[in-house]
Amino acid sequence: MDFSIPKAFVFAALMSATDPVSVISIFKSVGVNKWLATVIEGESLFNDGLSVVLFKISAFYLLSYLDLGAIGVGYGLWEFFKVISLGLIIGGALGYVFSQLTKQFDDYPLEIIFSIILFYGSFLLAESVHASGVIAVVIAGLIFGNYGAKIGMSPTTKLNINNFWEVTALLANSVVFLLVGLEITKINFNDKWGLILLSILIVLVARSLAVYASLFFSKNFPYAWKHVINWGGLKGSLSIALVLSLPRNFQGREDLLIIAFSVVLFSLIFQGLSIKPLLSFLGVNKKEEGIKEYEEIIARGHRYEIAILEIETISKKLFISEMAAKELITQYEQELSSLEKKMEQLFKKYPNLKEKQQSILQRHALTHNMKQLKN
Repeated sequence: MDFSIPKAFVFAALMSATDPVSVISIFKSVGVNKWLATVIEGESLFNDGLSVVLFKISAFYLLSYLDLGAIGVGYGLWEFFKVISLGLIIGGALGYVFSQLTKQFDDYPLEIIFSIILFYGSFLLAESVHASGVIAVVIAGLIFGNYGAKIGMSPTTKLNINNFWEVTALLANSVVFLLVGLEITKINFNDKWGLILLSILIVLVARSLAVYASLFFSKNFPYAWKHVINWGGLKGSLSIALVLSLPRNFQGREDLLIIAFSVVLFSLIFQGLSIKPLLSFLGVNKKEEGIKEYEEIIARGHRYEIAILEIETISKKLFISEMAAKELITQYEQELSSLEKKMEQLFKKYPNLKEKQQSILQRHALTHNMKQLKN
């Protein structure tokens, strides 16, 4: 089958985008190290931005640049750096401005509207000057979600903005997959299975080479993490959305649509379902030493505290004698005292566990004080 140079470059650009949403949700459920989750999210943002830039160059300008020879290569590199740089500047500037704007208001519906204006405004402004709208949105989102949240958002605002964009992302993904479903039904798959299998193999091999080669000299990444990053590079809706945006007259559009959909489907089903067993096999999801015992003590203590409060509340309503209620309360208080001693022993055995709990308390206490001062 003829696979032209533009078609090959477009395929490479499509497959460079990654979707960490399902992987990150699994990480949260099994207690994976937050730094590993941050690395995968950061890589995804970086890949998505570059993927869109490379896709546009490959799909619409590549042949023109190739016809010009060495000069065309220079033009292509200049275009690449120009659209990225302008996207960084526009996204950074608007992200900073809207972050400062959130300091003036403490109204989460209004701040959600600010976020909508920021993201769509960044995209439209960047695209109007032939910059990367995706890069602009990514940078604006990073600044607004970190710097802006730190200086101007209450916990209520953060929660509601996160929920709003999670629902929005879910709806967008649903629409994208619905559209590709409508397109796929018009295509004959009978002679495409060899192409599909070869494409999946190429993507897996290329991903492995990219991850292991880029992290070869890094001493900060355990080998288990490298395996997780490699297998956790799932493909998602961005690849589908990009291939759907190709013009109808683009040579090889149907083939690209088929292989993009097939790779994404393979990625979400096989890689997505196997990432959790992989984490267990590699031991990446092992919790910090002592944390399991700590959680058990906290849970038991909480049950006894609730039981004491419940006895004090309902004993009179149920006409239970004070002596019987007091005896039971004394028993539970003794159990609580025993749990406190176990907690002391646990903290002596694992001092890092105690320091972590104190750090959490300090952070929340300081956040609460800052919120009171702001109000």
